[in-house]
Amino acid sequence: YLYSGYGSGTVRKWQIPPLGQSSSNPQRFVLPDRFQFQVWAIALSPDEKLLIGTGQFKRLLRWDLSQPENPRPTQISLSSQFGNQGENDFFWSIAFAPKSHLLATADSDGYITLWNLQKCQMLKSNYSKDSS
Repeated sequence: YLYSGYGSGTVRKWQIPPLGQSSSNPQRFVLPDRFQFQVWAIALSPDEKLLIGTGQFKRLLRWDLSQPENPRPTQISLSSQFGNQGENDFFWSIAFAPKSHLLATADSDGYITLWNLQKCQMLKSNYSKDSS
């Protein structure tokens, strides 16, 4: 499969067809209204059981793909000390560490954060209110 995210907030799952055939009917992951945001980056966990979408408002959404017929999004909470989380604040990129549930995010404030997604908590961030 190939996953794609869009500025409209849409996330799609494409099945890669056999060589010479085309795929024109992707599965669309529907986001509830309360989660609507521009999706700038997506990452699939090494075990292919989690899909993370991120972007505007520094939101992280996690889809549990262990039940592929009914993937449900859940928002990963950010602490209030994480920095700006407004309309013009983004996670620009995300990547999983090999063979783990550790996720690295890079944000519009210039910080990189590591997340342990098995516990849905922030592991380490170089953000502090006193940094300049």
